[in-house]
Amino acid sequence: MFNNNRNRSEYVGLKYTEGEQHGQNTNSTILDNLQSWYLNSGLNATAFSQYIETNIGFCSDRNVASGDSWSSTENTHYYASYRRIRDGSPSLGCSNNDIIKVQVGLITADEVMFAGISYSEKTTNNYLYTGQAYRTMSPHYYSHTYANGSNGNAYILYVAGNGQLPGNGSDASIISGMRPVVNLKADTLFTGSGTSSDPYTVVS
Repeated sequence: MFNNNRNRSEYVGLKYTEGEQHGQNTNSTILDNLQSWYLNSGLNATAFSQYIETNIGFCSDRNVASGDSWSSTENTHYYASYRRIRDGSPSLGCSNNDIIKVQVGLITADEVMFAGISYSEKTTNNYLYTGQAYRTMSPHYYSHTYANGSNGNAYILYVAGNGQLPGNGSDASIISGMRPVVNLKADTLFTGSGTSSDPYTVVS
């Protein structure tokens, strides 16, 4: 789950604070799982840990789309990340108050699109394609009413098993796959050409 709860718009954040659009007081459920994976993976205890950048952070973009207004529970609103993906205009920009400085995060929907996966089009010849669904950390929208008319629902953009960014997001409380992402330091050296037969390999 991205978060155990779904009935507030704050629950689209990798970190969140109830009552705030860009808060960072509480870890999301998925961040706790990511950090547990990181510690158990051994990455922080191997020779490669020296190449992992832990101060850059990850972009948990909670800006709303132009023309929409953010609220915790009162109104439905779309997020800027969804509008960028829908309009085919991904961006690597991030507001300072949405940078989460942690060791490990998730890929953003913008990064997925830059890598060649399309909005609402199947893309199976892509290195991010696995045949399994997995979450990004980009929010889709918040609906102040759920399908049965009660509560609200926060949705996250995800990559579907058929290799596309669907037009509908995934309920924050639904169980889905996650693909951990780490940042490498800018001076890290590599060999390889970045293909499946000759992947990039860190020079240790």
